[in-house]
Amino acid sequence: MVQKFSKGEMKVDIRRIPLGELKLDPQNVRFKHLEKILSDEEIEESIWSEQDTRDLMKSIRTAGGLYERPVISSDFIVKEGNRRIVCLRKLSKLSHEGKIPEKPLNIFDNVECEILPADAAPIEIDIYLALVHVKAKKPWRRLNQANKINDLYDDLGQSYDAICDRLGMGKRTIQVLNWAYSATLQYLQKYGDKADVRDFVYFDQLYKRRELREWIEADSKNLQKFGEWVASGKIEDPSRELKWLPSVLKNEEALEALEKDGLSKAKQVLQRRNPALASPTFSTLQKAIDVLNQMPRQEYLALREDGTRLDILKKLRDELEEVIHESES
Repeated sequence: MVQKFSKGEMKVDIRRIPLGELKLDPQNVRFKHLEKILSDEEIEESIWSEQDTRDLMKSIRTAGGLYERPVISSDFIVKEGNRRIVCLRKLSKLSHEGKIPEKPLNIFDNVECEILPADAAPIEIDIYLALVHVKAKKPWRRLNQANKINDLYDDLGQSYDAICDRLGMGKRTIQVLNWAYSATLQYLQKYGDKADVRDFVYFDQLYKRRELREWIEADSKNLQKFGEWVASGKIEDPSRELKWLPSVLKNEEALEALEKDGLSKAKQVLQRRNPALASPTFSTLQKAIDVLNQMPRQEYLALREDGTRLDILKKLRDELEEVIHESES
């Protein structure tokens, strides 16, 4: 198999390797922030503790093997696919204990792998793995992409433009991934057991939003504050809730609610102050008010000559008066 790059190419061998010869990667994205090097047993225990791993094992058991090859170094360290290898270890053990009678005894004992060349430069390997993650269809793909981009940018000194050329990704996307991953590493180092590498999603959503990037850039303490909110559970659903944060930061009462009870409560404060934020009906009415306030002069002049336009405004007035009258009676 040949993986092509924008400059040159790298060949990888495809071979079946005994499962027992494969070693889990202590530099895996899950453990990059740790100061100590974990043993193979500690890595397996950590990966197995994740619910995603248990779910994956069920699908591998049903399929009788992997759909996607792990990528390993020439000394058999798993560079991509650690979760799959942990699943295979568990399944192999269960099979030899006679607990998977529907499958052949040794079906999980050998793994078809992509083996990286022993003489490949670190940058070639990182680019190859980055491309694997770019094309992958796993839930963690942005985290995996960010990890590899961070390796290329911080560890190997590649510029954003060079990474763009090699990976075929937009510069802003690459910057956001790297900023978010660097922030996640700082967060993990500060909060230890309270934090999880999958909290990357919070920082990813943070840096995707221009207003929030500007807030972070304005004061380094703001990133620390955001990390405190994440670690203390003040933000529950980053993909849905963070769109409210710019408005919360501008409202003293809402910000106090965030500090005390979380972003969902801060959102309620904003909605209470401005019904248009909570109600599609009032949101539309607010837009109508904005449109009327910005009506061009020629539109006003046309009302004198076009009775149908004036009728629309009169009907709007009558409907509003009726709603107001009913609500006050």
